[in-house]
Amino acid sequence: MFNVRPVCVTTSENMGILGYEPLETQIGESRAGSGRPAISRDAAVISDVTPGSLGERAGLKPGDVIASINGETISDPIDLLFHAAEDQLEIRFKRGGRGHVVSRKLDRRHDEELGIALEDFRIRVCNNQCVFCFIHQNPPGLRKSIYFKDGDFRMSFLHGNYITMTNMSDADFDRIAEQGLNPMYVSVHATDHELRMRMLGVRRGLNVLDGLGRLRAGGIQFHTQIVLCPGWNDGKQLDRTLKDLLKLLPKLLSVAIVPLGMSDHRDGLEKMKPTTPTFCRAVIEQIRPLQERLIERHGEPIVYLSDEFYLMAGLRPPSYAAFDVVHQLENGVGMVWEFMRPWRRMIRRLPERVSPNRSVAVMTGLLGARVLRRMIRRLDQINGLRVDLIPCVNGLFGPSITVSGLLSGGDLRRAIAMNPGYGQYIIPGNAIRAEGGVFLDDMTFEELNRACGGKVIAVDGDCSDLIQAVLHGRAGASADAIENLNDEQLVGIDR
Repeated sequence: MFNVRPVCVTTSENMGILGYEPLETQIGESRAGSGRPAISRDAAVISDVTPGSLGERAGLKPGDVIASINGETISDPIDLLFHAAEDQLEIRFKRGGRGHVVSRKLDRRHDEELGIALEDFRIRVCNNQCVFCFIHQNPPGLRKSIYFKDGDFRMSFLHGNYITMTNMSDADFDRIAEQGLNPMYVSVHATDHELRMRMLGVRRGLNVLDGLGRLRAGGIQFHTQIVLCPGWNDGKQLDRTLKDLLKLLPKLLSVAIVPLGMSDHRDGLEKMKPTTPTFCRAVIEQIRPLQERLIERHGEPIVYLSDEFYLMAGLRPPSYAAFDVVHQLENGVGMVWEFMRPWRRMIRRLPERVSPNRSVAVMTGLLGARVLRRMIRRLDQINGLRVDLIPCVNGLFGPSITVSGLLSGGDLRRAIAMNPGYGQYIIPGNAIRAEGGVFLDDMTFEELNRACGGKVIAVDGDCSDLIQAVLHGRAGASADAIENLNDEQLVGIDR
């Protein structure tokens, strides 16, 4: 469906690249246990200096390599932000990474930024072989970054990516505590250590409860994630995992439970049972009493099920009006509620008719179609407007993958070709990578739009953005944009 992208973008290990996709310059092996890149990327190379900034006045230029600030080594933007926060700074750097070290002493006002940006650091690779990992289920022929497995605690802090902590050293935990990298995002899956190691596909590794205990001891809060795999970590194992995690309150902020997703590309991988509607209903019934107790004791559920569980079970996902779930949105928790939140307000503003007449097809994944169906029926009742919902089968990963964010350009082009004759086709913007405007199969939005006669628009945001696109014919970000349409475009708005 049409996702709202939260401030903190997360990456679910279940769904692979729904969140942050690394740049080509960030992909590479890293020195194990250091959190610092190997080879030349160990250096903090300046990529940009803001004109008139403290950095420019210090004589810093793009290409310079920062050796240290106040005697502390700088290797990435987190180091820079942390150590450049003092009022008196001694910056040591090399011009172009060669020659002698230059030293500058600076007096910094409390609110003054240094004004420099660093080149991208290499992201540490995850070496686990998780039985549920979606990256292992990608089809061949996609771009390199889609196959990259991120296991870097810095990306957890910066972008909300989930990490297993199996590649972390004592120095990593010390740095997280020292620099106050709050919050962290940790993939737990099971607290039974032996079971977790089997699920992660490794023989040995850090006990997750020990790792979370170290974060808690360092004053660090954390969100957690469980990819629920039928026959593995469900049932009594899920009860045990949740019981263990809830002992870590209040540093534990939330637990998101997401269902196993399986593509058609699992040759040679562990045999797994599929997630079924019956399984989803059983999980909902298992978790509901715990959520009710947690709300009574703590004012919030803390343990959340992704919306997929409810939709697959044929139920309406719950409202989260009273709870802050923004940090788990990319895990699918509250995504339906967030998307539909303006609907009651918007329905009062819908026109009686539109002029000139319009025909619109709204494209989405099979799961998103369950969310949009009632809204599309209501819009179709507007005189002069024909709007139809077109559920798209995923041909890249297989029909069991039903979320809109994993639709390819080819999937959408085929669906449009099978449903000709509309004046406009609206597609979910979350299927497009913001960097470069490409779909998962590397088709660009421009290529899709040209192939469809220029009739395609992509929409991100909530239902108000989708309504504006249906009525107005273009994407927009304003929740109140429907009120700004002129009388020739909308007639009979209930104000």
